[in-house]
Amino acid sequence: MSGQIITAWLASQSAFETAALTADANEPALAATTIDPQLSWTRSLLAKMHAAGQVARGRVKSGSPEVLALQGNRAIVQSCDYDTEVAVWAASGRPVPGLPGQVDYELIDSTMELTGSGWKLLTQSVGTGQCHGS
Repeated sequence: MSGQIITAWLASQSAFETAALTADANEPALAATTIDPQLSWTRSLLAKMHAAGQVARGRVKSGSPEVLALQGNRAIVQSCDYDTEVAVWAASGRPVPGLPGQVDYELIDSTMELTGSGWKLLTQSVGTGQCHGS
């Protein structure tokens, strides 16, 4: 079961990365891998990026995602990722100021929910400076 959860979690992370490259809030993979409230939050973020003329560049290197808890139809997944995907101004390619424009290790805490069509990302929080690569 953990393997299915991790595979679904990785798919949701990949969907966001792909959508962020063009700030596409309607990227089909988002709806295929993510549900509300996270889906609405993600779409809102991407729409704001698009409106501001921002896109993402780079990649996220997933650490070793791990299922920390499984209760009923929900699972908690945690991973320490090295995030080199940063927000940049589309016109110039220059990083935006602040955390979105910086490379860092991030502690990702996610709740996955089992739906009729498989495991989907329900909620997620990202903390910078809370984990370090090995």
